[in-house]
Amino acid sequence: MGCAQITGASAAYQDLLRIRTAEKAFSLGTAARVQSALSFPLSGEDETPGVITMELGDLVVVFNATPDAQDQRVDALAGTGYRLHPVQAAGADGTVKAAAYATDTGTFTVPARTVAVFTRTP
Repeated sequence: MGCAQITGASAAYQDLLRIRTAEKAFSLGTAARVQSALSFPLSGEDETPGVITMELGDLVVVFNATPDAQDQRVDALAGTGYRLHPVQAAGADGTVKAAAYATDTGTFTVPARTVAVFTRTP
């Protein structure tokens, strides 16, 4: 890994820290509040090995540790609007900018080895 890759990874991490600081869902304060707001809609039989899909309040976070882009369809969210978090959409990581959401099917598409944060749209 060279300097450019290290600098890019650091910048992408800084974007995630900005999201963590800006979003109230990441600072709920008590275990009970976290447990009431947090779910993993594709766990169990519906999970994709190497991918974690987490719903936290108005956010959906997809951790894709696989070498391929992954589609995560959350049927319960079909018809609900989401977009890539504005920090990532304007951020340093060009790869995450390819993450997408299809409202009609509730499908989140996330590039390989990427963490994408989606926020509900009004």
